[in-house]
Parts: sequence; C-alpha cells; structure tokens
Amino acid sequence: MNSSFKPSDVKAYLDRFIVGQEEAKKAVSNVLYNSQLRLRAKEHFGYHQLDKLVILLAGETGTGKTYMITKAAEFNNSVVKIVDSTSLMKTGYSGEGSLNASTVAKEYITACYDKAKEKYEETSDLFQELVDFYINTGFVVFDEFDKISDMGNGSDAFGYAIQDNLLKFIEGGLKVTVHDKKYDTLEIPCVLLGAFSALYDKKKEVKTTIGFSKYEEKEVVAKLTKTELGEAGFKKELLARIGTLVELNPLTDTEFRDILLNVQQCAFNQYRSMFNLHGVNVTLSEKTIESAIKSSRDEKIGARGLKGFFISRMSDIIYDLPDIEDADVEIDIEDDKLKLVRKIL
Repeated sequence: MNSSFKPSDVKAYLDRFIVGQEEAKKAVSNVLYNSQLRLRAKEHFGYHQLDKLVILLAGETGTGKTYMITKAAEFNNSVVKIVDSTSLMKTGYSGEGSLNASTVAKEYITACYDKAKEKYEETSDLFQELVDFYINTGFVVFDEFDKISDMGNGSDAFGYAIQDNLLKFIEGGLKVTVHDKKYDTLEIPCVLLGAFSALYDKKKEVKTTIGFSKYEEKEVVAKLTKTELGEAGFKKELLARIGTLVELNPLTDTEFRDILLNVQQCAFNQYRSMFNLHGVNVTLSEKTIESAIKSSRDEKIGARGLKGFFISRMSDIIYDLPDIEDADVEIDIEDDKLKLVRKIL
C-alpha cells in the first residue's frame, strides 16, 4: 500500500511491464494519483472536494488495456474488479448472468473487506480505515464499453438502459450497504475499456507514400472523438463524465519483440526459468522470434498471442527437458514445429 506517491512513480512501475503506450500509462497513473488526492481531501474536508477522474481506454484487443489497469492496482496493492459492461442490466432485471450497478458496487466493496481482513482483525481500529483506503484507491473496470451503444439488436433502448445504470455508478448517489455500513459509488474509481473495432474500421484510410525504391501503402486510422461516440449511440450525459479518452496504439514488431524477450514478466520468461532450473541456458532463434510475432499479428490478439504461440508448441520440448545434457540450447522452428538445437558458442 503506497499512501503517498506521484504519477511518475506509478508510470515507472508500469514501464517495467508494458512496452510503449506512453499516453495511456500516464492517464492510468493520473487516475491512481487522483484517487489518492481525493481520499486525502475527504479526510481533510470531511467530504469529496475533488471530482472523480474517469478515463476511457480505447484500442484493439491485445494492446494491454486490462493488463495496464491490473498492474497499476498491483503498484498500490489495491483491489481491481473487472466487469463486462454488456452484463449490466437496469435495477430490477433478473436475467441469467445479469448484474446491476448496485451488485457491482457490493461485490467490489466486499472484496475490499476481504483484502483488509488479510492484514487486520475486524475489531481493530485500523480495519475500517484500511477498507476505506481500498475502496477509494482500487478500480472497477467496465470492459467491453464499446458494446453497450446498440448491443447489436438494431435498437438503442437496451444499450441506453445499461448506459443509464453505468452513469449512476460513475456519478455517485447510488448507495449500497455492506456489512451494515452504507457506501456511495462516488467513492469508487472506475475505468472504461473498449476495442471499438467497428468504429475504427470505418475510419481506416490507406495512404500511399514513396519509399526508397517503391510506393508503399500504409493503413492510417484517425483519432477517435467523443462526437463520433455520440453518433454511434453513446449518451452525451455519459460521455460528459469521461475526463480523458486515450487510444492505445497497435503494437509494432519492435514492441512485440520486447514483450516476448525483454520486459519484466515477458512472454518467454516462464520457459527461460524452466530451463534455468535444469541448469540449461535457452535462447530463441531469429526465425522463431519472427514466427511468433507473425502468428500473433495474424491472430489479431496482440501480445497475448505470443504466449499462445509457445503454449501450443512447447509440449514435446518440455517433456524432454529433464534429459537435456547440453548447457546451452536454442529453440528453432521448422514446418511450424519448435525444436531444440545445440547452441555453438
């Protein structure tokens, strides 16, 4: 638990795990810092003097939206609850798998209570103080936010009902009771996430530029605006509560490579650790690296595709790992199958 920190402290932590996405990392750092200031202001003035900062992170699958939020919560040892926005229903609806804003708030606050119990007994004078800290400095993440404009049924009415429910959560005034104590959702920080694939597809342009030896075509996508979100079926009252709209960029080949090999908790790190436990140093051939990047691009699932590439191909190598006698090996690929080769030093 970091009771006093700067946005730059949060970003420095995120930099250890996330490649690129500078604007998004700064925006998430500001949300966490804003939560800290709001809590301090509440303790000083007796009420929330500062507005809650709400951000929308937009970007294709695999650009690190959810991962970034979970790592920010990890920095502050806070609670994070991720909710599928399409599961939010208006209060009173009891469909299968449905939630409403009150249910989300109760589940999040209960998680904060459970986390506080790990450190203090409920009878401790510090217990409730810690609960309040977790509630005010964690995150409720509304994922799939882009899906609640029309819901794909040709009528905005259903999506609008969900937007109204979400708006109540963000604005506050929605009170819930947990462990005989009343809480207002105004206290709960929240972040909105969405891929907005349909909107981005409409905005794509192919621009022709002159390269060193030939004409090259590059796909360019203009920035998303709140006006366009309004035209797509999002209510202006909800959009008005979004303080910052940040777009995450598609990953470049260089960023894919860093995610695979270099950042903390990189995609290949678990296999490197397995080999090291057996006294074996392992590297990847350039051909294997390029194949993993291409596979991730083709599957259009971003960084998570890198892990999937190895999970689906490492079974035989792991099976033979205890019997490897060489101290230095390289993983190569042939006919889409990974194989071990002795590394010549």
